[in-house]
Amino acid sequence: MLRSARVVSPAHVRARSRAWFWASAVAVCIAVFALGTAGGSVALWNSTRVIAASIDQGQVEFSAGVVGRAATAATDQSHSADVTLSADDARSLLDDGAIAVPIEVRSLSQGSRGLRYGAALPSPGPDTIFGASRVWLESVSSPSECVIGGDPSGDLTTVSSTPVSADYSNSTIAQVEYVCVHAVRGPMFDEGPFSAGAAFSGSSVGGAVAAEAEDSLEVTTALQPSDEPPYVIAFAFETFRKGQ
Repeated sequence: MLRSARVVSPAHVRARSRAWFWASAVAVCIAVFALGTAGGSVALWNSTRVIAASIDQGQVEFSAGVVGRAATAATDQSHSADVTLSADDARSLLDDGAIAVPIEVRSLSQGSRGLRYGAALPSPGPDTIFGASRVWLESVSSPSECVIGGDPSGDLTTVSSTPVSADYSNSTIAQVEYVCVHAVRGPMFDEGPFSAGAAFSGSSVGGAVAAEAEDSLEVTTALQPSDEPPYVIAFAFETFRKGQ
Protein backbone atom coordinates (compact mmCIF):
# COMPACT_ATOMS: atom_id res chain seq x y z
CA MET A 1 0.00 0.00 0.00
CA LEU A 2 1.41 3.36 -0.92
CA ARG A 3 1.89 5.94 1.81
CA SER A 4 0.95 9.43 1.08
CA ALA A 5 3.84 11.93 0.99
CA ARG A 6 4.01 14.27 4.02
CA VAL A 7 3.81 17.88 3.09
CA VAL A 8 6.08 20.10 5.21
CA SER A 9 5.04 23.68 5.43
CA PRO A 10 7.58 26.53 5.05
CA ALA A 11 6.72 27.68 8.60
CA HIS A 12 7.69 24.30 9.98
CA VAL A 13 11.05 24.42 8.14
CA ARG A 14 11.78 27.86 9.57
CA ALA A 15 10.95 26.65 13.10
CA ARG A 16 13.30 23.67 12.83
CA SER A 17 16.09 25.93 11.47
CA ARG A 18 15.74 28.29 14.40
CA ALA A 19 15.84 25.41 16.88
CA TRP A 20 19.03 24.04 15.29
CA PHE A 21 20.69 27.50 15.34
CA TRP A 22 20.04 28.08 19.04
CA ALA A 23 21.11 24.57 19.98
CA SER A 24 24.40 25.08 18.10
CA ALA A 25 24.96 28.47 19.67
CA VAL A 26 24.45 27.11 23.18
CA ALA A 27 26.85 24.24 22.46
CA VAL A 28 29.54 26.66 21.24
CA CYS A 29 29.15 28.86 24.34
CA ILE A 30 29.46 25.85 26.63
CA ALA A 31 32.61 24.71 24.81
CA VAL A 32 34.21 28.16 25.01
CA PHE A 33 33.39 28.47 28.68
CA ALA A 34 34.85 25.04 29.46
CA LEU A 35 38.01 25.82 27.47
CA GLY A 36 38.46 29.15 29.18
CA THR A 37 38.07 27.78 32.70
CA ALA A 38 40.55 25.03 31.90
CA GLY A 39 43.15 27.58 30.78
CA GLY A 40 42.98 26.38 27.22
CA SER A 41 42.37 29.67 25.43
CA VAL A 42 45.70 30.04 23.63
CA ALA A 43 44.88 33.41 22.09
CA LEU A 44 43.84 34.92 25.41
CA TRP A 45 46.87 33.49 27.24
CA ASN A 46 49.26 34.87 24.61
CA SER A 47 47.68 38.32 24.79
CA THR A 48 48.06 38.33 28.57
CA ARG A 49 51.70 37.30 28.26
CA VAL A 50 52.44 40.15 25.84
CA ILE A 51 50.91 42.71 28.20
CA ALA A 52 52.77 41.23 31.18
CA ALA A 53 56.08 41.38 29.30
CA SER A 54 55.50 45.01 28.42
CA ILE A 55 54.65 45.91 32.03
CA ASP A 56 57.61 43.92 33.32
CA GLN A 57 60.02 45.88 31.13
CA GLY A 58 58.41 49.19 32.03
CA GLN A 59 59.71 52.70 31.75
CA VAL A 60 63.09 53.92 32.96
CA GLU A 61 63.98 57.58 33.49
CA PHE A 62 67.04 59.23 35.02
CA SER A 63 68.13 62.85 35.14
CA ALA A 64 70.39 65.14 37.16
CA GLY A 65 70.90 68.88 37.31
CA VAL A 66 71.74 71.80 39.57
CA VAL A 67 68.61 72.93 41.41
CA GLY A 68 67.05 75.83 39.53
CA ARG A 69 68.85 75.05 36.29
CA ALA A 70 68.12 72.79 33.35
CA ALA A 71 68.65 69.10 34.10
CA THR A 72 70.35 66.54 31.86
CA ALA A 73 68.36 63.41 31.02
CA ALA A 74 70.16 60.12 30.50
CA THR A 75 69.66 58.14 27.29
CA ASP A 76 69.35 54.40 26.67
CA GLN A 77 72.81 54.45 25.10
CA SER A 78 74.74 56.50 27.66
CA HIS A 79 73.04 55.54 30.93
CA SER A 80 74.58 58.71 32.38
CA ALA A 81 73.77 62.36 32.99
CA ASP A 82 76.51 64.97 33.26
CA VAL A 83 76.17 68.02 35.52
CA THR A 84 78.46 70.96 34.74
CA LEU A 85 79.26 73.69 37.25
CA SER A 86 79.19 77.08 35.56
CA ALA A 87 81.64 79.98 35.29
CA ASP A 88 79.47 81.76 37.88
CA ASP A 89 80.13 78.91 40.31
CA ALA A 90 83.87 79.27 39.68
CA ARG A 91 83.64 83.05 40.24
CA SER A 92 81.79 82.57 43.53
CA LEU A 93 84.42 80.06 44.64
CA LEU A 94 87.23 82.45 43.75
CA ASP A 95 85.61 85.52 45.28
CA ASP A 96 83.92 84.03 48.36
CA GLY A 97 86.33 81.22 49.13
CA ALA A 98 83.65 78.49 49.35
CA ILE A 99 80.47 77.32 47.64
CA ALA A 100 77.77 74.67 48.15
CA VAL A 101 75.79 73.67 45.04
CA PRO A 102 72.71 71.37 45.35
CA ILE A 103 72.04 68.84 42.59
CA GLU A 104 68.67 67.15 42.08
CA VAL A 105 68.62 63.52 40.93
CA ARG A 106 65.38 61.97 39.61
CA SER A 107 64.99 58.20 39.15
CA LEU A 108 62.15 56.05 37.81
CA SER A 109 62.12 52.33 36.99
CA GLN A 110 58.91 50.39 36.40
CA GLY A 111 58.34 46.66 36.39
CA SER A 112 60.62 44.35 38.38
CA ARG A 113 63.84 46.26 37.88
CA GLY A 114 65.56 48.38 40.51
CA LEU A 115 67.75 51.39 39.77
CA ARG A 116 71.00 52.50 41.37
CA TYR A 117 73.39 55.30 40.51
CA GLY A 118 76.76 56.75 41.39
CA ALA A 119 78.47 60.11 40.92
CA ALA A 120 82.15 60.92 40.67
CA LEU A 121 84.09 64.18 40.65
CA PRO A 122 86.51 64.98 37.81
CA SER A 123 90.24 65.53 38.32
CA PRO A 124 91.08 68.97 36.90
CA GLY A 125 94.61 70.32 36.83
CA PRO A 126 96.06 72.45 39.65
CA ASP A 127 96.14 75.44 37.33
CA THR A 128 92.33 75.75 37.54
CA ILE A 129 90.09 77.25 40.21
CA PHE A 130 88.37 73.94 40.99
CA GLY A 131 91.59 72.00 40.63
CA ALA A 132 93.24 74.17 43.29
CA SER A 133 90.29 73.76 45.66
CA ARG A 134 89.05 71.09 48.06
CA VAL A 135 85.90 69.59 46.50
CA TRP A 136 83.69 66.82 47.91
CA LEU A 137 80.20 65.35 47.57
CA GLU A 138 77.53 64.84 50.21
CA SER A 139 74.09 63.24 50.05
CA VAL A 140 71.45 65.53 51.61
CA SER A 141 67.70 65.22 52.08
CA SER A 142 66.83 68.65 50.66
CA PRO A 143 68.50 71.62 48.92
CA SER A 144 68.22 73.64 52.13
CA GLU A 145 70.70 71.25 53.76
CA CYS A 146 73.33 72.03 51.14
CA VAL A 147 75.17 74.82 52.95
CA ILE A 148 78.74 76.04 53.15
CA GLY A 149 80.72 74.57 55.99
CA GLY A 150 82.63 71.54 57.13
CA ASP A 151 85.75 69.85 55.86
CA PRO A 152 85.25 66.10 55.97
CA SER A 153 88.17 63.80 56.42
CA GLY A 154 88.90 61.15 53.83
CA ASP A 155 88.16 61.04 50.14
CA LEU A 156 84.52 61.90 49.41
CA THR A 157 84.81 62.29 45.66
CA THR A 158 82.03 59.76 44.97
CA VAL A 159 78.50 59.06 46.17
CA SER A 160 76.10 56.21 45.39
CA SER A 161 72.46 55.39 46.05
CA THR A 162 69.71 52.86 45.25
CA PRO A 163 66.53 54.97 45.08
CA VAL A 164 64.41 52.25 43.41
CA SER A 165 64.26 48.67 44.68
CA ALA A 166 63.74 45.62 42.45
CA ASP A 167 60.25 45.02 43.84
CA TYR A 168 57.52 45.25 41.20
CA SER A 169 56.20 48.77 40.62
CA ASN A 170 54.09 50.54 38.02
CA SER A 171 54.45 53.97 39.63
CA THR A 172 54.89 56.97 37.32
CA ILE A 173 56.31 59.18 40.09
CA ALA A 174 60.09 59.57 40.05
CA GLN A 175 62.16 59.24 43.23
CA VAL A 176 63.95 62.53 43.99
CA GLU A 177 67.26 62.76 45.85
CA TYR A 178 69.82 65.52 46.35
CA VAL A 179 73.60 65.63 46.24
CA CYS A 180 75.53 68.64 47.54
CA VAL A 181 78.79 69.73 45.90
CA HIS A 182 81.07 71.44 48.41
CA ALA A 183 84.16 73.40 47.37
CA VAL A 184 86.65 75.37 49.47
CA ARG A 185 89.22 77.45 47.64
CA GLY A 186 92.86 76.54 48.18
CA PRO A 187 96.01 78.47 47.25
CA MET A 188 96.05 79.36 43.56
CA PHE A 189 99.06 78.04 41.66
CA ASP A 190 100.21 81.57 40.74
CA GLU A 191 98.89 83.35 43.79
CA GLY A 192 100.96 86.41 44.62
CA PRO A 193 101.52 88.06 47.97
CA PHE A 194 98.77 89.99 49.64
CA SER A 195 98.74 93.59 48.55
CA ALA A 196 98.00 96.19 51.18
CA GLY A 197 97.16 99.82 50.75
CA ALA A 198 96.43 102.65 53.13
CA ALA A 199 94.70 105.97 52.68
CA PHE A 200 94.61 108.79 55.19
CA SER A 201 92.65 112.00 55.33
CA GLY A 202 92.44 114.63 58.05
CA SER A 203 90.96 117.95 58.96
CA SER A 204 91.48 120.46 61.72
CA VAL A 205 88.54 121.40 63.85
CA GLY A 206 89.32 123.80 66.68
CA GLY A 207 92.91 122.66 66.76
CA ALA A 208 92.03 118.95 66.89
CA VAL A 209 93.00 116.64 64.05
CA ALA A 210 90.61 113.89 62.86
CA ALA A 211 92.16 111.09 60.83
CA GLU A 212 90.66 108.17 58.91
CA ALA A 213 92.57 105.12 57.67
CA GLU A 214 91.54 102.32 55.29
CA ASP A 215 93.43 99.08 54.63
CA SER A 216 92.69 96.56 51.89
CA LEU A 217 93.85 92.97 51.32
CA GLU A 218 93.53 91.30 47.97
CA VAL A 219 94.63 87.98 46.52
CA THR A 220 96.20 88.27 43.09
CA THR A 221 95.94 85.46 40.54
CA ALA A 222 95.85 85.23 36.78
CA LEU A 223 93.04 82.64 36.86
CA GLN A 224 89.79 83.91 35.41
CA PRO A 225 86.42 82.19 35.90
CA SER A 226 85.58 82.85 32.25
CA ASP A 227 88.61 80.74 31.26
CA GLU A 228 87.77 77.89 33.63
CA PRO A 229 87.37 74.57 31.77
CA PRO A 230 84.04 72.74 32.28
CA TYR A 231 83.84 71.06 35.67
CA VAL A 232 81.70 68.02 34.83
CA ILE A 233 80.30 65.69 37.49
CA ALA A 234 79.25 62.37 35.95
CA PHE A 235 76.11 60.63 37.24
CA ALA A 236 75.80 57.07 35.90
CA PHE A 237 73.00 54.58 36.58
CA GLU A 238 72.12 50.96 35.96
CA THR A 239 69.01 48.82 36.41
CA PHE A 240 69.03 45.44 38.12
CA ARG A 241 66.79 42.58 39.14
CA LYS A 242 66.50 40.89 42.53
CA GLY A 243 69.65 39.05 43.45
CA GLN A 244 71.86 41.18 41.20
